[in-house]
Amino acid sequence: MRRKRMRLKDFDYSSNGAYFVTICAQNRRTVFTNDEKHILETELLALRDRFSGLTIDTYVTMADHVHVIFMFDDCRSSLPEIIQAFKSLSTVSMKQHSAMSRLWQRGYYDRIIRNDAELEALREYIRNNPIGAEIKGQGRASSAPT
Repeated sequence: MRRKRMRLKDFDYSSNGAYFVTICAQNRRTVFTNDEKHILETELLALRDRFSGLTIDTYVTMADHVHVIFMFDDCRSSLPEIIQAFKSLSTVSMKQHSAMSRLWQRGYYDRIIRNDAELEALREYIRNNPIGAEIKGQGRASSAPT
């Protein structure tokens, strides 16, 4: 069975702009406790030093996924390269902390943010995501305000 294309064909994912990304734990398992969320946050924020021109605008780490808005300003790397680095580095760090099998689901969801209204709506979505999880009883999140 052929996999569905997740990225836009012919789009330059290293171009300046904002990108909303969701990365899910394998099988959407609720595996990220406060300690694991801290590890993920550390690896996520370290990407700014690793990739010139990358800013992390807003993010939240949930029990089974991470939402982040990346801003590119003359970034020399592409979004897929940055996501691959995050997944790889966070997996190595997490496996040092606890024994677990595969950490991340294959692929990720991304959205190219097209205007300021969409950017603000996605920031609000990220800020409110932990509230929705609390209502559903899925635990606390770790996040950075905008």
